[in-house]
Amino acid sequence: MKDIKLYSPMQAAIGTLFTGPLAAVYFIKANFIALGEEDQARSFAKYGLIVVGLFVIVLPFLPEKFPGAAIPAALSTTTYQLIKRYQASKDKIKASDELDFQPMGRVLFICVKSFILFAMAAIVWLLIVHFLGLAKL
Repeated sequence: MKDIKLYSPMQAAIGTLFTGPLAAVYFIKANFIALGEEDQARSFAKYGLIVVGLFVIVLPFLPEKFPGAAIPAALSTTTYQLIKRYQASKDKIKASDELDFQPMGRVLFICVKSFILFAMAAIVWLLIVHFLGLAKL
């Protein structure tokens, strides 16, 4: 019986590519919890949220000609590799009697929720930076 539902490396990578770093933190943390590794989940969430915070802080200071796809591509690739290496590959999930994939509806829900939260944080930070005169929007 397949009791443990995981986000596959590709589900998490695609979700991260299109909706941002909060989705990556959620997918990886949720997988650690599903696998019974609560300490790793807490650790990853703490450091993952620090990285998300740094992204939000750095965004207004990136050069105008900075390639827009660089950060999402790097985050997506990193998410894919972390899940594949430390949790479970697609093949391992398929072959397992205990593991199963999270439904795509759940992935979509997490992506939308993560995108909205990240966008709100980024907009608030951009407005603060703009009104303080630290960067022009």
